Amino acid sequence: MSDEVPSGVGPDLDRTALVVADRRGRIAYWSPGATNLFGYPAETMVGRAVSVLVPAAFRQRHTAGWRAAWATGVLEPCAAVMIPVVCSDGQTRSYASHIFPIRDPHGELLAVGAAWSPQHGRDTSLRPLE
Repeated sequence: MSDEVPSGVGPDLDRTALVVADRRGRIAYWSPGATNLFGYPAETMVGRAVSVLVPAAFRQRHTAGWRAAWATGVLEPCAAVMIPVVCSDGQTRSYASHIFPIRDPHGELLAVGAAWSPQHGRDTSLRPLE
């Protein structure tokens, strides 16, 4: 098996910020793109609560949505939206993002992922997270 990335995929994929959180809401994976976009190094983020990225004004809603997702297996939103993130400099910035489920072969929820692409970082055509 080759480790070679298909032409045209590597640079964009390397810039994509990908964060995966487990059932406990702990960050299980933090991509180099997440470090580049948000400013936090992976070694300080893996194992931390994903809620550290959520602005205080949204934290209660985030927690309720997280619990509901694990209780029902349904993610809200499960689409491309603008999501505010607390960056390492303390500033809150909104980025175009997509939240998605990671499921086992039987459809059970294993983890939740979120991806942000910096080239579309402030895409105003997306609806804001309400």
